[in-house]
Amino acid sequence: AGMGQHTKMCNQIVIASNIMGVAEGLAYAKKVGLDPSTVLQSIGGGAASGFQLNVLGTRMIAGDYAPGFYIEHFIKDLTIALAEAKKLDLDLPGLSQAKKLYDQMVAKGLGRDGTQGLLQLYIS
Repeated sequence: AGMGQHTKMCNQIVIASNIMGVAEGLAYAKKVGLDPSTVLQSIGGGAASGFQLNVLGTRMIAGDYAPGFYIEHFIKDLTIALAEAKKLDLDLPGLSQAKKLYDQMVAKGLGRDGTQGLLQLYIS
């Protein structure tokens, strides 16, 4: 893989963990009885801020799983990143967990959802 491909993998690795964090934070908020929209407003301007939280988190709360990027395509990238990491003898447990979760989404027939659809695993 070239440097551009490696840079893309860096991006996908970060996104994978960020989306998991957003889904887990929102699932936790819901479970303890907090209003997810209020939580998003509260934390969206702080250290947790970013596209995954502010844009995809808003879509998660709305139940909008329409794809900006298909889960099935994301899995392809995660698979490539894991294979490259293995060649480097680099353990990426967050990425491995994200891949397992997205594989579960595909197994449930949700591979054409957007990556923010991950929330469904936590709240169903």
